[in-house]
Amino acid sequence: MSNEKERETHVYLAKLAEQAERYEEMVESMKNVAKLNVELTVEERNLLSVGYKNVIGARRASWRIMSSIEQKEESKGNESNVTLIKGYCRKVEDELAKICSDILEIIDKHLIPSSGSGEATVFYYKMKGDYYRYLAEFKTDQERKDAAEQSLKGYEAAAAAANTELPSTHPIRLGLALNFSVFYYEIMNSPERACHLAKQAFDEAIADLDSLSEESYKDSTLIMQLLRDNLTLWTSDLPEDGGDENHPKAEESKSAEPEQETGHSPKKLTKQAHHKKKGNGAKITAFAPPKLPISFLAFHRTQQEVRIMACTTFLFFSSILNDKWNLRRSGTEKAKICGILHQSETMLQTLAATSQLMSKCSTDSTPFLHSGQEPVPTTTFLLAKLSKVAILFKRALHPKMLILIGTMRHHSIT
Repeated sequence: MSNEKERETHVYLAKLAEQAERYEEMVESMKNVAKLNVELTVEERNLLSVGYKNVIGARRASWRIMSSIEQKEESKGNESNVTLIKGYCRKVEDELAKICSDILEIIDKHLIPSSGSGEATVFYYKMKGDYYRYLAEFKTDQERKDAAEQSLKGYEAAAAAANTELPSTHPIRLGLALNFSVFYYEIMNSPERACHLAKQAFDEAIADLDSLSEESYKDSTLIMQLLRDNLTLWTSDLPEDGGDENHPKAEESKSAEPEQETGHSPKKLTKQAHHKKKGNGAKITAFAPPKLPISFLAFHRTQQEVRIMACTTFLFFSSILNDKWNLRRSGTEKAKICGILHQSETMLQTLAATSQLMSKCSTDSTPFLHSGQEPVPTTTFLLAKLSKVAILFKRALHPKMLILIGTMRHHSIT
């Protein structure tokens, strides 16, 4: 079989595995493509990234759940249960370490040497920073320090390439800034650096909105919203005197950013105090997001397209609410539930952005037809329904799952 035919076969199998939600097999297929030492297309890059994201995401969710359970058992003094949980955690940690080692080897041996564009280079170095960061989430002592250093090197290499090769509004560059800032906040315990990096990326993108391409506007603007949300959260957590003493650390990150681990015991999901000194003693003020221009809010799109986006969001929430979140009767694995929660929280951000967009559009009450089907609900009705669904969605959460919301408070692109 020729290399080209073999490549097409592996890509098709990866797509098939993705549809079947068999992500381990999806990863294996894309690893075979990467080992051909050819430059991956954008589609192939995304397939590889999505496969690994799902493979590692389920295990990271499991680890967080067990960490929260261990914390409860420790508070009750159930030492025998704590010992069992720690053993189980080590099993998951071994799996996490293997997955990270696997993709990092692929990146170093095949992907980076074969990359032929600045975009690809940024993408791969960002992935390198991400997966070393995942290692730093659960490693301890020197291993944690080494993983954090390698993560920093990966992000810095990606940032150097992004600053010269990609516009400030490019979604990969914005996603890099998002994850890099969370790395500083969660792994390095440096909220000042995190805020500076995130605000700089946001401000540069705002100043360069004219370069926002039609192809990437949705991704770029969503990431900008996430940057803004993190800045608002982080600056609200900092004391007004600059964060000199007893700075409360925010709860663990939403999709990919856990708090620093200081020992083998799992991390607490509640706020913990840590101390940070700001070198120049300058006052840190809460981040006040600038008002976005009308042209940005409209995304140069028609009302109809904005309504379609809102309809899609509504259908997504309806599906989650009806099929996934009847937790008292469902036997769904907790790790799977956590993954769904992650996706749903992201959709809540999309919902907020959509609501802002639609508030700037005309309040035309005339329904429109889509593909000859029934009339789609009007803008006003749709917004009301979306808000109601969001409320019902949160109320439908099982009380035992509420702790997971605290583990997913900050945003990143995994």
